[in-house]
Amino acid sequence: MRCALKGDIPNNAGVFRCIEVHAPEGSVLNPRMPGAVAARALTGYRVFDAMLGCLAQIVPDRIPAAGEGGNTVVCLSGRRGDGSPFIIVDMICGAWGGRPDADGIEAVTNASQNLSNTPVETLEAQHPVRIEAYEFVPDSCGAGKWRGGLALRRSYRVLADEAFMQLRADRMKFAPYGLAGGAPGRPAVNALVSGGTESALPSKVTRWLAQDDLVVHVQPGAGGFGDPLARDPERVAADVWNGKITAAFAREQHAVVVDEASGRLDGAATQALRARRRDAMSA
Repeated sequence: MRCALKGDIPNNAGVFRCIEVHAPEGSVLNPRMPGAVAARALTGYRVFDAMLGCLAQIVPDRIPAAGEGGNTVVCLSGRRGDGSPFIIVDMICGAWGGRPDADGIEAVTNASQNLSNTPVETLEAQHPVRIEAYEFVPDSCGAGKWRGGLALRRSYRVLADEAFMQLRADRMKFAPYGLAGGAPGRPAVNALVSGGTESALPSKVTRWLAQDDLVVHVQPGAGGFGDPLARDPERVAADVWNGKITAAFAREQHAVVVDEASGRLDGAATQALRARRRDAMSA
C-alpha cells in the first residue's frame, strides 16, 4: 500500500492507521496447527501480486505489471570426496514487471524481499557443482509499451557422487500477468538431464541426483505494461540488437521490422505493418 502512495506522503502513524489487515484464523494466511506452512514465502508472493493487481485498478499510473513471482530456491546437499558435507541454498532472483513509465529490470530481488543472486564463482569454489548456464532467456518478457524483465536460466551439474535436491519454484502454470494491455511473461520451466535424456520436473520437487546429472531452472519472465504496438520502434530494435528479443518476436508482438543480424530498424516496413495490424484489430 505504501509503495502505491506518492513519495511526498510521510511514513508516520497517521498513514498506517488507515490500513487494516484481516487474516481470518484457519485461512491460508493464518493457518491452525497442524496446517502446512513449508515454503510459506510463496503464499506471501502471491498476496503481493494480488494486492498490486487490485491497486492497479485504483491507481493504474503507479503500479507495475507482475514480476517473476518471487525467488526460486534450489537446495543441493551431499558429501564431498573427502567425506565432508556440503549444502547449497541458492535463491534465484528474477525480473520485475513493466512499469507505467519504464521497462522491467532483470536479475534483481523481488520487490517484496531483499536478496541478490549468488555469484557463480562462489558456488563453484565452495561446492562440488558446476554452473553451466546463468543467462537471460530471449523472448521471455511480456510485451508492452514497457516490456517486462527477461527470465533467467540457471543450471547445476552435480560433481559429487550423489546429491539430494529440493527445488521450490512457482508460476509454472500461471504466468506473471501484464497490465493495461501488456502481455504476460513466459512461465517457469524445470528440467533434469540425466544419462543424456531430458525430462520435465514439476514446480516443487524433492529427489536424489546422481553424479553428472544436470538440473535446469528457467525463471518466469515478467509481464508487460501497456499496448505492445505503442512501444517505441527504436527501443524494440535496441532489444533485438542486445539479444533480449528476436526479430520474430519484434514482428509478432510489436509489429516492428528489424534486421536480426544488424539490429537495424526498417522504419517504412514497420509503419506499414503497424497500420495493417491496427486495421485488422479494428475490423
